[in-house]
Parts: sequence; C-alpha cells; structure tokens
Amino acid sequence: MNIHIRTCVYHDSSSKGLKHGIKHKRHDCWRGEISIWQHDTDGKLQRIRRIRKRFPTPEQAREWTKSNDLSRAQQP
Repeated sequence: MNIHIRTCVYHDSSSKGLKHGIKHKRHDCWRGEISIWQHDTDGKLQRIRRIRKRFPTPEQAREWTKSNDLSRAQQP
C-alpha cells in the first residue's frame, strides 16, 4: 500500500467560545501538523494518523514538522 505523508503549519485562532459569550480566543498559537495517508481498497486516500503540536511562532512549528517528517526518514 502507498503511504503519503503531508506536513503543514497554520495559525490556530479558534474562537468557538465567542458563540457562548466568551470574549477571548480559545487558542492563539501556531500548529505544526503531520498527516499520514494511505490508499484504501477502493483507491481513495484515508488518513490513518494525525500528529499536531502547538508552538508560539511559525518558525518553531516549521522546524518541528521538518524534524519529525517521517517521509524524510529512510523507509524499508
């Protein structure tokens, strides 16, 4: 089976609490994300694992995704 690994960095500014009268953001941080995708029996991509971590700066999040990117490691 083919495995695809995708990484991304994004700003998490969740404001879910604003709907409930809370006047502050729930999160105000940067996230690094590593998603591992695999083709199922029908050939569609299905995410089998997602790893996320919060960081104060986008540079730290990028560095974490690069250091933990499994696609850069040797695969058997």
